[in-house]
Amino acid sequence: MKDKLLITSYVLTVIGLICLITGIIVFVKTTSFNFPSKGQKFKLSTTDSTKCVATSENKLVLKNCTNNTDVEQDYNYDDMHNYIRNVALGKCVDTNNSDNDTTKYANIVDCNAFNNNQKFNYDSKSKEIKNLATDKCLDYVDSNGIKLNTCNKGNTQQFNVL
Repeated sequence: MKDKLLITSYVLTVIGLICLITGIIVFVKTTSFNFPSKGQKFKLSTTDSTKCVATSENKLVLKNCTNNTDVEQDYNYDDMHNYIRNVALGKCVDTNNSDNDTTKYANIVDCNAFNNNQKFNYDSKSKEIKNLATDKCLDYVDSNGIKLNTCNKGNTQQFNVL
């Protein structure tokens, strides 16, 4: 009987440790430590800081970086929902990529806590903005807009947070 209790106790301890480790991994994966605090405005620029992410007709595009009066380039981060929200429109960056189609451009839509296309994290070391659901990166691979593509550490997937 003692052996069964000991084995049961051991199994429950191992299960508890697995749950704890899994919880830590999920927390780290879904928590952004590198975007500014909730509510603080920022701009997303190319690594040479000449172009900034802006909204044009509800689509994400690159435009020349401007001073703080250009609200189409101002964003804030909601760390509770992992949104990148355009300040002027009050709408969120959405990868429009539920079917994994990399020909679609990212856009700005109403924020939706249940929409995984709107959940992002920023890695200040690699300078990548990753979608948490797909683990793919925002990419300004062409002049028509920004897409979601497989992360490759390339210059077109690196952004500065200003």
